[in-house]
This record gives sequence, structure tokens and C-alpha cells, in this order.
Amino acid sequence: MNKPSKKYIIATVACVAFMFVCILVTVGVTGGRDIVDFTQQDKISFTIFIVVEIIAFFLTMLFAKKCNITNLNANQMSERKEKTKSEKIVDKRGFMLSFFAMVVSLLGAVVGIIITNKTELLGLKTAESIF
Repeated sequence: MNKPSKKYIIATVACVAFMFVCILVTVGVTGGRDIVDFTQQDKISFTIFIVVEIIAFFLTMLFAKKCNITNLNANQMSERKEKTKSEKIVDKRGFMLSFFAMVVSLLGAVVGIIITNKTELLGLKTAESIF
């Protein structure tokens, strides 16, 4: 087996580090405020952060996959090239499903935070405060 290409390993690590740097920058730009206290500028910054994080996540996965591909031996590479058209469609569907699952989970988390904060502002009890 060949060693993975260093450039893909470095790119994978750089993308992961970039994602953490984006978190720090976003917290700094928004002043560490809660989502309900965001100004219009904070909301725009947070939206940009979410989009950048999603892109960085998929770039990280792409580079990690490239590391694996460069690590395959000749037999595995020939098997990989012989994929049928239907197998390639299934791979694309899996990628799109992963993408949409991540977007929906992030949106669900944001909506949950907003609902929790709004119910607390209205004086309503949340499940967490009941227990």
C-alpha cells in the first residue's frame, strides 16, 4: 500500500483547524451574545458562519477521502474504477443525503435554541426547568 499524500493530510488537518478558528471568530464578531440578543449584523455573521462551516466540513470529508484513495493498492483502484453507473448514482445520493442531514440538524439546533430562549422570555416553563 502506498502512503497517503501529505498534501491531502495537511489539507484535512487545515480544514479541521479552520472550522475551530471560524467558531472563535464568530464568537468574537457577535460579542458572545445569545442568539435572541443578536443584532441584524450578528444574524448575518452567524448565517455566514453556518454556510462556511458546512463548506469546510465537506471539504474536510473530501480531503479525507482523497487520503484514502491515494492509500489504495492497484487491485483496489481497478475495482473502484469499475463502478457501474447505478453505483455512482447511489454514491451521489449518499453525499446529498449527508449534506441535507447536516443542514437540517444545524437548522433544528438553531430553531431549538431560539424557541427555548423565547419561552424563557415569556415566562413559560421548558422541559429542562420542570425537572
